[in-house]
Amino acid sequence: MLESIRSIEWMKLKQAHGDASHVPEAVEQLISDDEEKREKAYWELDNNVVLQSDLYEAAFYIIPFLLEILRSNIAVGREHVYALLAGIANGFAPEAATILINGKRIPLSIACRNMVLDHINIYLDEVQNQASDYRDSALDLLMSLSEKST
Repeated sequence: MLESIRSIEWMKLKQAHGDASHVPEAVEQLISDDEEKREKAYWELDNNVVLQSDLYEAAFYIIPFLLEILRSNIAVGREHVYALLAGIANGFAPEAATILINGKRIPLSIACRNMVLDHINIYLDEVQNQASDYRDSALDLLMSLSEKST
């Protein structure tokens, strides 16, 4: 899992406090068996790729890895993944902050929100899974998207 995370040139991506070279390790630590490491990784990402609702370039690039965690059978750290996705999907970036997708420049906030919304079935599946301990986290994400999705 997360094999391709190191294929991204994180040092070239911006985050709140410089480059995003620390991001791969933080994403990997989100699913650590050690609760303290998971918590530290969450706050590291929350205070760098999205900070007080401000989005940074690296936020877009961690979304696929967060989704990979949710698609897996990993049972730890999912609440942090949902919280990060909500922060990213509802974050703000200036219009000048863009991402190149299929040869077209897209505003970062729109690109992030759309990528999170494109995978709504993952969150719905979690909510429908009565055995899941993360139903509330998935529902919180879905509720945060409701007014944005119209």
